[in-house]
Amino acid sequence: MKLKRIISTIIIIILMIFIFRIFHYFDETLVSDGVKNKIRFSIPIIVGVSENLSPAIKFCELVKKPEKIVFNNQYWQEVTNQSIYLYSAYSDDRYQLKDKSYQYIRIIATVKNKLHSKQLYCYLWISYSVFPLIVSVISNELWVDFWSKDLTLPLYKTYLLSCPVPQDFKNKVIGVSIASHECEKPKNFLEVKQNYLNKDKKDFAVCVKGLDFHEDISLRLIEWIELQLRLGASLISFYIYYVNQNTQKVLNYYKRMGKIELISVSLPGNEPNVPLIRSQYLRDNIWQKRRLELIALNDCLYRHLYSHRFVIMLDIDEAIIPILHNNWKEMIDYIITYDSNSLREYTSFAAQNVYFFGSFSKYIEPKSLAGIPSHMFMLRHIYRSANFSQPGFAVKSFVSTDTTLAVFNHYGLFPLYNNMSRYSLISKSLAQLNHYRDNCPNTMFIECKDNFAKYWKKDLHIWKYKNQLIRSVEKVRQIIGL
Repeated sequence: MKLKRIISTIIIIILMIFIFRIFHYFDETLVSDGVKNKIRFSIPIIVGVSENLSPAIKFCELVKKPEKIVFNNQYWQEVTNQSIYLYSAYSDDRYQLKDKSYQYIRIIATVKNKLHSKQLYCYLWISYSVFPLIVSVISNELWVDFWSKDLTLPLYKTYLLSCPVPQDFKNKVIGVSIASHECEKPKNFLEVKQNYLNKDKKDFAVCVKGLDFHEDISLRLIEWIELQLRLGASLISFYIYYVNQNTQKVLNYYKRMGKIELISVSLPGNEPNVPLIRSQYLRDNIWQKRRLELIALNDCLYRHLYSHRFVIMLDIDEAIIPILHNNWKEMIDYIITYDSNSLREYTSFAAQNVYFFGSFSKYIEPKSLAGIPSHMFMLRHIYRSANFSQPGFAVKSFVSTDTTLAVFNHYGLFPLYNNMSRYSLISKSLAQLNHYRDNCPNTMFIECKDNFAKYWKKDLHIWKYKNQLIRSVEKVRQIIGL
């Protein structure tokens, strides 16, 4: 009788484990794309932490820190015998489980075509040791196949390489190398940015990917920067391919003021980096351009991981305008107060897109623009499409640095925790994304022409900042001499 009870207990335990694994599987292979009750897409999920929270460690006493590092195109480092190019490395100890935090070193990299090595190894360099700890890398491509499968072109693809740090060595890793074999002498070394030491977070940092302008955009850029600062940005991170002399003067001025930071970037591998040739290449290869944009955007996320509550991925023809409030902080605080669980449910809060086309300017009565200088581009474009883009399309978001593992242009691409949704739409009564373009985008010309270019209306929400914006722009113009 006793034996039967034991056998029955074992069978029940096995059944419970089996049922748990089934539900666990479905939970980890479905990612919510948007607000609650939205259709769930079956896309791969990137996990923020390994299932094995105590990684296996190996030591190689014969391997020493590389003495000479060969850079690729000035800002990249290569992995030996692999088409892998490393850009930056950051410490990440955000993942919490049962009141215990787990640290990872996150490396932002690009890979030509695909990873050929089945396993990569992380060499974690400790401050007081001459030889590294070696752990296995968790590698994940930052892309979703339903955007574009890119079957015809050899592409450089953005990856997040994650290296678990053993608990005994938390906050002691000063650098990291990547190799395709254990105990192989590495030829790369990335300093791990110790930004986790800064726990006093500001509210908003703005990220601007790969500026590449040969024409003079200096006056439009001043207006745009002043508006972001007025809205609540404490810092704007510009990634720069190339800008002309006047535009560089503007950027240098705001850098001296401590309002922006400038990060020079290049294309990896054998991609072109002569400025004019590179610009044409990026125009001609839109899907390659979009994949490589993820380098700057995710570097910006991790750059501000511990310095800001939110990062906002914006282009310089966009601005998130609060409708009821005066600035972003008032609006976000209102949203969080209204829904106290929102920060635990969503990685991003997305403002919906509306186009302000240059072609609508013909409807503007000149007398209505009296007192607004001719170079104030956004203040003078006050007619927009009557229709917003479809919910979730072309949005720009306030991305939480506490719960986002990876980003793309529009919102958090992958959450740190699997039970979170990627974004929630902000009501159009609270905010809108003003998107200033001359014409419809080529990639959606017919749809845009039928839905957005036909119908227009006056929109003066940006004018709540008109007087302050004119004064601050004119002051900066005089200081710089433009």
